[in-house]
Amino acid sequence: MECPPGGTVDQPLADGIEFVEPTTDEELFGLLGAQHEAFGEAPPTDEHVARARSREDITVFARTLDGEPVGGGSAVAAKDGISEVAGIAVRPKFERRGIGGAITLHLTRAAHAAGAGLVFLTPGGDPQERVYARVGYRRTDSVLFLTKEPA
Repeated sequence: MECPPGGTVDQPLADGIEFVEPTTDEELFGLLGAQHEAFGEAPPTDEHVARARSREDITVFARTLDGEPVGGGSAVAAKDGISEVAGIAVRPKFERRGIGGAITLHLTRAAHAAGAGLVFLTPGGDPQERVYARVGYRRTDSVLFLTKEPA
């Protein structure tokens, strides 16, 4: 699915939830912990945080106003005007509040603002596809893959 600049549709953020750009280890552990829980993975380690810190991606961490991790995701730094939104996750206890759509919207607009003329994502199934469609994503006949040059 892809979303061109100006193609997004506003999504309200649930009351009591805020977005932050994770910069501290505590925030990165919160983001990664929410993602790992949502995807049924083991809790994150220091190595996961170090890898997350080394990336140039656009990242957002959703949390309650009192700091409880809710979810988050990332957008790959634009390469040749293209960015991929990925890792959209919401902890199960916070699902069905529109948070996943709001995270997707936030990352998509941030990727466009950072120079991506095309932002795409790959839904995990029909429920995710419906969420992304509400944000402004549309099915495409193309499949895109981004690769990074080895460091």
